[in-house]
Amino acid sequence: MEVNLERIREAQAGSRGADQKRIAEAGLAIVDLLLQKNADYGGSAWQTPVLAPGLSCREAIQCRMSDKIQRLQTLLAGKSPEVAESIADTMRDLAGYSILWLGAPVSAD
Repeated sequence: MEVNLERIREAQAGSRGADQKRIAEAGLAIVDLLLQKNADYGGSAWQTPVLAPGLSCREAIQCRMSDKIQRLQTLLAGKSPEVAESIADTMRDLAGYSILWLGAPVSAD
């Protein structure tokens, strides 16, 4: 998939309208967070899980996503979280895991 950086710059600058500016800002914030976490963790998301060596990296990412969906259900039900995580935080994590799943090396499956 080819990325059109000029379109992203225009959207971020607001020259493509308010909707596209919000989309660009939200998407770039998620990419920035993923880059920060990758600097901390390295490519661990794309490696075979140490404690679940039978899972592919994509299957492990799907497990993490499942955990986040359960978390989202709890938050949407209005239950008080044990840790400070908002619905927005959970949605960002799900979006990030989706990007990691899509970006996983073919050899990682």
